Amino acid sequence: MASSYRYRSLDDSDAGKTSEESGGAHAEPAVGDETELDPFTVRLSLAWYDYLKIGFNALWLFPLRLLLIILPSVLIALVSGTIISACDKFNADNPKPLKGWSKFIIQNVWTTTARMYLFGFGFQWIHTTGKLADTADAPVLVVAPHSCFLDMWIAAQYHVPAFVAKSESKNVPLFGWMLERLCRLILVSREDSGSRARATEEIQRRAHSGGDWPRVLVFAEGTTTNRKVLLNFKRGGFLPKLPVQGVVIKLNNKLNTMIWGANGVGLLKGLFFTLCQFHNSLEVEFLPVHHPSQEVSILHKRLVYCTRG
Repeated sequence: MASSYRYRSLDDSDAGKTSEESGGAHAEPAVGDETELDPFTVRLSLAWYDYLKIGFNALWLFPLRLLLIILPSVLIALVSGTIISACDKFNADNPKPLKGWSKFIIQNVWTTTARMYLFGFGFQWIHTTGKLADTADAPVLVVAPHSCFLDMWIAAQYHVPAFVAKSESKNVPLFGWMLERLCRLILVSREDSGSRARATEEIQRRAHSGGDWPRVLVFAEGTTTNRKVLLNFKRGGFLPKLPVQGVVIKLNNKLNTMIWGANGVGLLKGLFFTLCQFHNSLEVEFLPVHHPSQEVSILHKRLVYCTRG
């Protein structure tokens, strides 16, 4: 699988190196030799003291964290269900943006809930660098690297955008239908070329809506990685030819239990290990707005540099 993507290493020792591949990449390649880094495989090595720490925290910290996650789940389910029943105009084939009081409530409840979730997962404090630009100045957010099941909540604590997500996301228990209806997900199926074309058209329609729609958030790599490399970007977020803002997510734990990937710990075990860590380190950096007159490779290089930093 690694050979089907072009990427730039996030390891300082491999700076400037790029894999050579045939499909799915649209940013300019880096200059330098090829590297054989695997972008997808995750190997989590736990020492005996890691198991001891997780076992001890499972007795008292895990139940507490679970409670801190359940409470905002109930809150957002009640608020979202009320708004859906009261004013929902959702049509999957022709979605309309929420407006007025429903938009105000959803934005504030979801951003608050997202922060509560992250606190429940052990992110007691989050270091933020830079500033989220106004929607009018950057209608599209490009987030990278994408490796964590919490990436969506990390972005939503600042602003609730319209996420571009795989079509299976609407089937996630509890949150799937809420995300589709209230966040107006832009769903795309990787196996259906027609779905990709429709998603591209929807991205452009919303980005050019003049503020009627929330800004569009794109995980520009198009898949999750192990954070050792940054895949070259898909074109979807750049096709509207509007300013975009890059967002860098840095997970700084030495024992990083949150990353998805081949041969990883799996979702449920990863959730359990994450909840059993006393503190999880997170840094979010907002880059300067990237204008369409600039090459996509410039933004890609900025993200690589900031991720390594």
